[in-house]
Amino acid sequence: MSELVHAPEVAVSVAIERVPMSFEAWRALPDRPKAEWVDGVAVIYMAPPFISHGRAHGRLTYVLIRDLPGLEVLPEVDVALPRNRIRRPDLTVVDHLPADLRQIHDPAAS
Repeated sequence: MSELVHAPEVAVSVAIERVPMSFEAWRALPDRPKAEWVDGVAVIYMAPPFISHGRAHGRLTYVLIRDLPGLEVLPEVDVALPRNRIRRPDLTVVDHLPADLRQIHDPAAS
């Protein structure tokens, strides 16, 4: 039996830095802090880690794996989207593993 846990709202200040750079320069950045690439600009998120986020991430991952058999649940993989954008969501669900395990290509982006 599962139960919902209600946590008090937490005000979080997240610094976002936008730095113009080439795709190659963005690709050379370290995995942390989290950075996405949009129209030639690295969007860098300087969010501090929170226990509540990690717990929610773990629980959601478990539920998705349990309830979506035959699908892959991938943490923080780059997703290439249309119009020159690469995003890195916390979780991505796909029907098969990509050939390049660093990046998933949206067929509409090609």
